[in-house]
Amino acid sequence: MINIMTVNEAQKKFKELSGLIKSRKADTFKIVEKEKQPVFVILSWEKYKELLDVFEGMMETEEILQDRKLMASLKKSEKQIKTGQGIPWKEAKKRLHL
Repeated sequence: MINIMTVNEAQKKFKELSGLIKSRKADTFKIVEKEKQPVFVILSWEKYKELLDVFEGMMETEEILQDRKLMASLKKSEKQIKTGQGIPWKEAKKRLHL
């Protein structure tokens, strides 16, 4: 459930809100509005870290997808594997001195 409150309400209840969100006895986040427009969100540190991890993963994926040379290499590798041109894992580790 999304919980929306005004800036004034958030100011009055900030101490209470921080305790509720931290203890997870309330919604995991609160949207705070000013003049019926969202201005910020209050969320627990755990939820922030969870969202940040997802966002960072998406940014890394986007970087990979935009790297034309890397994507061409990946497509070539997939084609080689499908056509039986790959090498066994043991051989790859040996070549890489792993």
